[in-house]
Amino acid sequence: MSDRDAMLVAIHSQNPQARLIRRAAEIIKSGGIIIYPTDTVYGMGCDLFNKRGIERIYEIQRRNRKQPLSFICSDLKDISRYARVSDEAYKIMKRLLPGPYTFILEASRIVPKIILPKRRLRVSGSPTTGSAMPSSPRWALPSSAPASRTKAANSSAIPG
Repeated sequence: MSDRDAMLVAIHSQNPQARLIRRAAEIIKSGGIIIYPTDTVYGMGCDLFNKRGIERIYEIQRRNRKQPLSFICSDLKDISRYARVSDEAYKIMKRLLPGPYTFILEASRIVPKIILPKRRLRVSGSPTTGSAMPSSPRWALPSSAPASRTKAANSSAIPG
């Protein structure tokens, strides 16, 4: 990625401009990467179903491809589309979300394999995925598709 490919679109969290939200959505849809605040640190995200965007996150962060990515969803119903949520997990998630938590759940079949861990959950043998629903403004998250995300730090914990 060259410097020409990068652009800064600052969106005010209390009064977001619709045209800037649309621009961020266009960037995601075209395979681009966005950086956004979460409850804990900044996240790096792309369209969950865009392999090019996911590959760019791994490349930008120099992240090992064996390390899985988690993703954010707009609500609990959305999470249940991408992960198998037991009654007990649902009760816990309902109490804690939105918030600064990522839940490791059994992935549904629609989650792209590229973001799943290479090792299987011991109990069921099924792949797992990390799902989150941050309490930071969700206006930037299109409800039609979750965004793949990773914390914006590389393996040496240096932001970027």
